[in-house]
Amino acid sequence: MPEHLLFALAAEGNGIASHVLRDLGAENEEIQLALSAGRIATPGDKTTPLPWDNVTKQVVLQSAAELVPLTHNYIGTEHLILGLSVVATELFERVGIKPTEVRSDVYAILGHGI
Repeated sequence: MPEHLLFALAAEGNGIASHVLRDLGAENEEIQLALSAGRIATPGDKTTPLPWDNVTKQVVLQSAAELVPLTHNYIGTEHLILGLSVVATELFERVGIKPTEVRSDVYAILGHGI
């Protein structure tokens, strides 16, 4: 589920995605509060693997597509958050972030202009 991916990217702490989320005001604690308040779905039991839903598959595919304009040959947290910002825009809006800000911040951190 995209909600779990967003939560994991925020919780990771050191990747570009985590930095972008902090820069835009959505720290791990804020995302946890959104989860507990029901604004986004809560993670399932950690011992039970979650099935890949179609939206999450689309996020991963979009993340791979993000490699081309950045001329990267790997998928990092920056590509995953960009994929989320394209496929699951409402998810960012629920935690108070504009998806366009995500792209701008990622590109700025990487030294790429938009």
